[in-house]
Amino acid sequence: MNGAAEQVRRTGKIASHFQPSIGPYDSADEDVIRLQMVLIKRSGFDGLLVDWYGPKRVLDYGEIDDRVVKIMKGAEREGLQFAVVYEDQSAKHARENGAQESLGQLAHDASRTIADRWLSNKLWIKLGGRPIVLVFGPQAFGEAEFVQFRQG
Repeated sequence: MNGAAEQVRRTGKIASHFQPSIGPYDSADEDVIRLQMVLIKRSGFDGLLVDWYGPKRVLDYGEIDDRVVKIMKGAEREGLQFAVVYEDQSAKHARENGAQESLGQLAHDASRTIADRWLSNKLWIKLGGRPIVLVFGPQAFGEAEFVQFRQG
């Protein structure tokens, strides 16, 4: 975090008081994802919830989105159930950093992306037979934005 990748590779120092047992790693590394999914499964968990900032490519949200897609594929390979926890504050931050869409449109786009990418997957976590979509908030959304999110 906040360091050049080459410097981390050279020194092994990361922005943490604790060192990961596998050493510094890139969360987009397929081998790391495979290891993490196997560890989740062998630890007795049936699935995972992944924090997601939406599809907008502002700040580091595009990189996070790319990694979430890889994590979901890794979960699927291991037969783990999955769902996302959408950070509604990311829409506000996207607007503050160049996104031209309204909060409602960003909410709709995030919901539509979830539906298009994942909701039809048999491993998506369901409650009462219905797929769940979690939102960490409300932090930025009001009722109007949640209506647009639900309509996505």
